[in-house]
Amino acid sequence: MTALTKLRSLVTLPDPGAEVEVRRRLDQLTKPPGSLGRLEELVVRLATITGTCPPPLRDPVILTLAGDHGVVAQGVSAYPQIVTAQMVENFLRGGAAVNVLARHAAARVVVGDLGVAAPLPRHPALRDLKVALQRLHFEVTDAVDVDLSGSRADLASFVRSFASSSGEKRTKMPCCKRCSPRRTT
Repeated sequence: MTALTKLRSLVTLPDPGAEVEVRRRLDQLTKPPGSLGRLEELVVRLATITGTCPPPLRDPVILTLAGDHGVVAQGVSAYPQIVTAQMVENFLRGGAAVNVLARHAAARVVVGDLGVAAPLPRHPALRDLKVALQRLHFEVTDAVDVDLSGSRADLASFVRSFASSSGEKRTKMPCCKRCSPRRTT
C-alpha cells in the first residue's frame, strides 16, 4: 500500500447528519438565524468534517485586537482615548465581558495591541502588533498610505501561531481573581 493510498483511506466523507444537527442547534439559540455570520459557517463546517455536534475544539483562543485612531482628536469618539488602554488592562486582568465568554468556553484571551496610544504593561497574554499608532486620521490621510506590509505579515504570523499544532506550552492567563497568582510579598 502506497503512502497516498494509506492517507486516502484515513479520509472520510463529511457527515451530513452532523451538519443537520448543528444547523438545528444554531437555529434554536436565542439569536436571529444566521446572525453570527461566518462563525456559524465555520461551526457547521467543523461539525460536518468531524461528524460531531457540537464540534470539538482544542485549546480555544479568543483574539481581542485593540487600537486607537487619529480621528479621536475631532471629538467623535464616545470615550476618551485613555479608555482603550484601560479596556486592554481589564481584558488582561480577566474582568471584561470577553473574559466571561472565554471562561464559559474554556478559552484563553490573547490581546493584540494594533496601535493603542497609551503605554501598556507587559503581560504574557499581550502581543505588540502595532501597525500605525494613531497617526492615521482619515480626514488627513488614507488609512493605508503607509507601508503596513511588515505589520500585516506580523499579524498573519501571530494568528497562524494559534493554529499550529506544535504542542508548545502556552502561557495561560488567569480567568478570574481566584485563578490569579497570589502575591507573597
